[in-house]
Amino acid sequence: GEPWWNGEAVWWLMAQSESRLVDFSFLGQWNAAPVFNLWTYAFIAYEFSFAVFIGNRLARPLLLAIGFPLWLSLIPITGLTSFALIMLVANAAFVPAAWWRSVASPCCSRKTAAA
Repeated sequence: GEPWWNGEAVWWLMAQSESRLVDFSFLGQWNAAPVFNLWTYAFIAYEFSFAVFIGNRLARPLLLAIGFPLWLSLIPITGLTSFALIMLVANAAFVPAAWWRSVASPCCSRKTAAA
């Protein structure tokens, strides 16, 4: 909608009181509008970039690294923990299986006993 295009969406999400986990309304007293605008446009740029560049092997790690803090930032400002975690899992689907195996191998490897 309109708040996303004019840069006010993050402030709008922070200012609502229905579902947020942390009350950020005090930030309205400061001149933080440029920060909220940047944060809003970061979401828009990320979502467009993700759709276009996720297939690029060079851009994929950068997109996934940017997505992690971006999606986590939704939790305190919206209270939509489930949505943010689902988006993180969806992003994790683009991580190569070899990487997941390398991460899991130290804790999950079993040594076979010589018979």
